[in-house]
Amino acid sequence: MRYYSEDLQRLQQEILEKKRTKAKLSDLQIQQAELKERTAKLEKLMVKEQKDVDRLNRGSLSAFFYRASGQMEEKLSKEEAEAYAARVKYETARNELWSVNEDITRCLREIEGLPECEERYQSLLKSRTEQVKNSGAPEAEQLMRMEKRLSLVY
Repeated sequence: MRYYSEDLQRLQQEILEKKRTKAKLSDLQIQQAELKERTAKLEKLMVKEQKDVDRLNRGSLSAFFYRASGQMEEKLSKEEAEAYAARVKYETARNELWSVNEDITRCLREIEGLPECEERYQSLLKSRTEQVKNSGAPEAEQLMRMEKRLSLVY
């Protein structure tokens, strides 16, 4: 008689997969928090750099000074390059955050797809154990002795 079934094996695999997915989810949530913070900082830097460009283009007092000294083009080019670099860094971080959010969603769906596999495994294992005990097979006697020893320990 075969007591260990493919069902038990499948449920064990589901339990392992659920544990792996939960560990991955935990790592992703840490990454998500770090990326949110980084993205927020980069967004502030991007806005600041763009304001610098806008101030020069609007004709502020500093823009007047740079025009008068003949350094306006050089300063504007430098500020535009800094604004562009800040925008690229921000967009890169935002895309990374989006990707991590997608991975988190995927992990949550995977975990959702493995509901109560631990409980189903325990229930099936208990059922199989009862089948062995009731079978009268040599394994039944051995199983009953093991249970008795365990009950004395606890």
